[in-house]
Amino acid sequence: MRLFKRMARAAAVSVMTAAVLLSAADVSAYGDDVSIKLGGTTVTFELRYPVITKHDWDLYVPKDTDLFGRKRMEVVSAETRPPYFILNRKFMFMPVRIDAAAAVSYAGIIDRVSEAVPGTNVYSMIVPDAYELYAPAEYSTGQLEMIEYIYRRLEHAVPVDITRALTVHSDEKIYFDTDHHWTHRGAYYAWEYFAGLKGMSIAPLSEFENRSAYFTGSFARELTGAERTGLLERDTELLERFMPVYETEASAYADMYMNERIYSIRTVNPNEDSYLCFIGGDNPLTVIKSGVSNGKSIAIIKESVGNPLVTWAVSNYENVYAIDVRGFKDGSFDIGAFCGHYGIDDLLIESYPESIASADLRGYLEGLI
Repeated sequence: MRLFKRMARAAAVSVMTAAVLLSAADVSAYGDDVSIKLGGTTVTFELRYPVITKHDWDLYVPKDTDLFGRKRMEVVSAETRPPYFILNRKFMFMPVRIDAAAAVSYAGIIDRVSEAVPGTNVYSMIVPDAYELYAPAEYSTGQLEMIEYIYRRLEHAVPVDITRALTVHSDEKIYFDTDHHWTHRGAYYAWEYFAGLKGMSIAPLSEFENRSAYFTGSFARELTGAERTGLLERDTELLERFMPVYETEASAYADMYMNERIYSIRTVNPNEDSYLCFIGGDNPLTVIKSGVSNGKSIAIIKESVGNPLVTWAVSNYENVYAIDVRGFKDGSFDIGAFCGHYGIDDLLIESYPESIASADLRGYLEGLI
């Protein structure tokens, strides 16, 4: 591996020196990377892909290394209905930019959560927005690069970089067109990657019963009837619901010690034709007992994007605890005490760009410590 790294660095330097004479001060190496200064710009070569960084902390992936380059849509029509963009009368999105200060703050919070649970393995999974993967590159707000930047700053949590796992399946419906969430299918591929990282496996998606329906996404619901007619080809889209292969029992609670039970829920509800079909929506604490019966326990800190992810956890963990970052704004939750009390083996922290960019949502996450 060391020889491979040296060869990669040497190749990077030789390519650049063919175009410009560099001084020793222009080149620096760290970790798996080699960085080369070209005037006011630094080009960083890494074993995964190169990133060009600018001094204002805006980060850009060069076009020839764009993971989703071949999957990006060709724009036939582009409309705006603030705060949304609507491409080809089908694809809606609302841009979210993660600035450097928010990224640094978020990474620090993740590490402090890790320090609060010394007996638990901690993992960080950030889910990019659909437009970063499918819209033309000029619409990008640099989410993929900032996600990479956050992962690099983590000192105690293990990054779960799902971007490439999503890339492999980008021809499938892994995101909704008119909703800010990903699909049950997209969450499956992310969980499959996480399970592999843990040395576990999950049954192929084809082995899960698919109870599909159609629904109107969260973005489309913000439009009036006349706007939907004028801006969208259709205002409904496919909602796939894959039923667990194991029997599950699930309940929602209002407190961390499960003294205040709210109601019973279904892990996946085939009778709910909306995103609420996944663990009943956003409850403070959702607890699921799975028939996998292996004694393993996982806690997943999440917002609504994590809901379908939680449903896949029952394939690998007997005890699944989903903690919504917005569910304990009163400070009544203590993640260290929780993990110790319930013997949590693994803690997975799922976030999407808005929950990183928003100071309030970052604050709710920090409030769980």
